[in-house]
Amino acid sequence: MLEDWKVLLDGGDLAEIRGVAPPGYAMAAQVTRGVRGSLLNDDVAVTAANSLFASKSFVRFSAEDRILEFRGRWGNMSVLDGSGGLLARKRALAWEIPDGDMRIFGATAIVEMAGLEYILRNSILSAF
Repeated sequence: MLEDWKVLLDGGDLAEIRGVAPPGYAMAAQVTRGVRGSLLNDDVAVTAANSLFASKSFVRFSAEDRILEFRGRWGNMSVLDGSGGLLARKRALAWEIPDGDMRIFGATAIVEMAGLEYILRNSILSAF
């Protein structure tokens, strides 16, 4: 059964991914093949890659004018722009997101709520 995940803020749509499996391995596999969604009502493609090497694992939200790419391992993640510049980061349990950047906030909410951090984990270590 497929699901739509939507984040609402003050009654408005902030972020959404459509037609995905429930969180876990099935959703991660689907996102690596690519799914559609939206950030602030702009269409985005959500793609991912999982690798033994942290530098090759990512979850990416691509819109016409902007790329947000999540990278990292376990509790530490970074959000990078299309050229690799740091936009936001997570240390342990706390996110550091620039005030007012609702696109980063929305993408981060989807990654956290849908468990997409699973994709960034080392595939060998995730088995244990």
